[in-house]
Amino acid sequence: ISTSGESINIIKGIQAANRIGALTIGLTGVHHNSLAEVSALTIHIEAENTHDIQEGHMAIGHRLAELVSDDLPTYYLGNGKYE
Repeated sequence: ISTSGESINIIKGIQAANRIGALTIGLTGVHHNSLAEVSALTIHIEAENTHDIQEGHMAIGHRLAELVSDDLPTYYLGNGKYE
């Protein structure tokens, strides 16, 4: 996630993930940027200001977490507790 798409630490992380064969997805607010160039898939938030771009990133993050958690198994730990 990088609003400008130019955060060097994010770009280096994506490059490292690419080297080990991970699927990389960049979230940004600017179409043509370094993050988009190194990510396998890029999701652009079409907005004029940083706040709206970051709100879009948060909404995507929440939805992805929901999709992943829906597919995870639930384990019974005993005593009426689940993990």
